[in-house]
Amino acid sequence: MVLSAGIFLKSYSNGKQLVYNRAIEKSVFANKLVELFPEKKQALTQHYEDYGELLGHIFFDDEIGLPLFDLLQKNDAGSKVSAYCRFIEEMWRNGTDDVGRGKTGLINGTFLDFLRLYKC
Repeated sequence: MVLSAGIFLKSYSNGKQLVYNRAIEKSVFANKLVELFPEKKQALTQHYEDYGELLGHIFFDDEIGLPLFDLLQKNDAGSKVSAYCRFIEEMWRNGTDDVGRGKTGLINGTFLDFLRLYKC
């Protein structure tokens, strides 16, 4: 049973229950992004060189947010827009609070704000 995003309840026949967290960290999403869009591998490598760690708000905004919003403003509803949207939805559904649904998460704190600001 799903309790909330990434939090699951497993019930056993002996009546015991286990709550566990399968939420996905931002570094896993960064690697998955590179798998889906190999052209972003250099950007991820450069990001680590520049910052020494993965700063999700910067990396995902640069590599998903800005390209997506550019395509939306051009009314380009191609397959890349769909792929970006599916990826963002997965982040929202399965990410840790700092990635997904949390108040300061990437989705709520970056992408939705950008949509409101640029009226996409």
